[in-house]
Amino acid sequence: MCNIKITDPSLKAGEKSKKSINLFIFGKNIIDIPQITEVGSIIRIHRGFAKIHKGKLQLNCDVISKGSWCLFSLNSANENAKYNPVLYSKKSFSFTQADKKILDDYRDFSHTILKQANLYDEVSTFSDAEKKKKDFDVVCAVLSKKKDKDSKGIKVKLCDSTKLVKLKLPQKIADKYNFEANSCVRIRCCNYCEKSVTKLMLEEHSNILTIPEQAKVAQDLMKKIKESKNKDVTINSKIHLFYLDEYVITKVGEEGKGKKPCSLKNLLEDNKTYPTGKIYIVKVSPVNITPSKEKEWKSTKGKKGEGYNFEIECKDLSNWEDDKTYSLSINPDDSKGFINASIKGEGKECIKKLKLIKKLLLKTNCIMEVAVIKSGKTLAIKGSKLEVDL
Repeated sequence: MCNIKITDPSLKAGEKSKKSINLFIFGKNIIDIPQITEVGSIIRIHRGFAKIHKGKLQLNCDVISKGSWCLFSLNSANENAKYNPVLYSKKSFSFTQADKKILDDYRDFSHTILKQANLYDEVSTFSDAEKKKKDFDVVCAVLSKKKDKDSKGIKVKLCDSTKLVKLKLPQKIADKYNFEANSCVRIRCCNYCEKSVTKLMLEEHSNILTIPEQAKVAQDLMKKIKESKNKDVTINSKIHLFYLDEYVITKVGEEGKGKKPCSLKNLLEDNKTYPTGKIYIVKVSPVNITPSKEKEWKSTKGKKGEGYNFEIECKDLSNWEDDKTYSLSINPDDSKGFINASIKGEGKECIKKLKLIKKLLLKTNCIMEVAVIKSGKTLAIKGSKLEVDL
């Protein structure tokens, strides 16, 4: 049996008691129960029935006898399959043109509710839950996800605006939940490990739902994380930016078009896969910008005229959690193209703006996606340019 909170346009969103009702689905086996992984999913119930329990309306669907259900995703990645259910309880299902219109309307309704409503009133923060010493519900962001060699499962790093925690899951359990980096999730019934308040554990009755990024609760959470006074939270939350195109402040030239980003670590250590003399794409977060040879910013003569010779120290997802940084150099000829979108002019004025760019890159949440040419153990930016307004 499972209990799902559902709503539709007939319920008055302004009245707390009528925001949602409970749907109980009864089955003989686990496959009779819908495995819902995302808030806002659409479920169609066939041959369900309503009843009053303790003065409240509830819906029941008994799959053991005559009931059935179809589960549809909120967003369909494949336009041709947008009307196909993700799961359904029986061997087959019927779906008419009228059903398509109803599904479209409910998807629009779901998007509207997600953008307007505060979905969860009774959730804890990671910090508050330390004092309770009992199961708690939480809405948090997934910062990273990687394989755990010891348990042959996965390790995820989670955070809200107050604290960072880690969660380790065996692969069988991990497959059940939709943990993806840069996602917002709601975890029901979790607790801290006995020996550590930085490690989370799930109970047998725990449940995890992904919250769509356009939902109000997800956007509010990300805003709180960015404004957090906890240094560990703000530093680690920047990993989100690698997945968001809106924070990329560079444009790759013709040399790198159509190529996918590769990790700095692999690029410099794997010479067979990434031979020298070729153009590659990297996606990095700037850590520092310095002149290559001079202590001061000075224009330098290149083959094509005056330019600037400097290095950008950076990190990417391959070395985000260690202290190591990698350098991307830029020669005078490529530097003018790189900064041309933002800097016009020569001499002192140009250098002044270059320093302003350095200050901007290091203080603002931003990501650079650039084409680089590999030469031995060095990487030089090639045919890319900044797209920031000063």
